[in-house]
Amino acid sequence: MSDNSRENQGRYSLRDLPRHDYRGQLRGLHIFRESYTSVDTEDCTEVEESLITGVSDPMEQLAAALASLAKLQEEAQRQAEERRREEERWREEQAEERRREEERRREERAEERRREEERRREEAQKQAEERRQEEERQRERHYEEM
Repeated sequence: MSDNSRENQGRYSLRDLPRHDYRGQLRGLHIFRESYTSVDTEDCTEVEESLITGVSDPMEQLAAALASLAKLQEEAQRQAEERRREEERWREEQAEERRREEERRREERAEERRREEERRREEAQKQAEERRQEEERQRERHYEEM
């Protein structure tokens, strides 16, 4: 057995893990048989290191790390679901705001049409009154001429 294989014999690495979500999450997490754990703080800052380092059996350490990562994944899923609900609420609020704005515009257009119709009615009444007065004047002139 070469020195390199003897060196790797006492260590569990990412190659030992099945290919699923945890593999990417464990990047930087190395577990050795002598209860030595190093956590790459950039990639695994929230892994509960105390759960891992307090156990001396490497497989138990791995199980603790996976359990911790499972909790992290559940929390991430919960947060993603909360974000999705917030986005949905925001979209609904925006849609409601658009509906209210469209309703307000419809009411403004209807009010403008009512005002325009009233203006036309008043104008028609005014013209009718002017015609009536003109006809009255013409009759008076006609009577005066007779």
